[in-house]
Amino acid sequence: MSAKDNGPIRVGSGRYDWYFTADAKCLVKKLIITIEVMQVFPQIELNRIMDWITSLPYPWCTPDEVASGMPRIKGMDEIRIYLKKIKPISPEVHAGGVAATVFVQ
Repeated sequence: MSAKDNGPIRVGSGRYDWYFTADAKCLVKKLIITIEVMQVFPQIELNRIMDWITSLPYPWCTPDEVASGMPRIKGMDEIRIYLKKIKPISPEVHAGGVAATVFVQ
């Protein structure tokens, strides 16, 4: 995301925790979004960052796919380190529902 009027660009990484009903409809009960790492970059890096982001598979991709094409910009290392540490979480049953995790890139 970026601020209005050519402001700084924010790149974050974290996770979506989706909770679904356990019945046959499997409806979404709850979504929790957690941003673990957020870095701010000068507006001059917008094109490099957008070229990288738009080259990723949509709507889902793996942390390795995100990290492999990440531009070498000062401050991106924290995000790269986070992406290398995270592991997929298997769906689990939570209080009558099912939880699944998808990572925000």
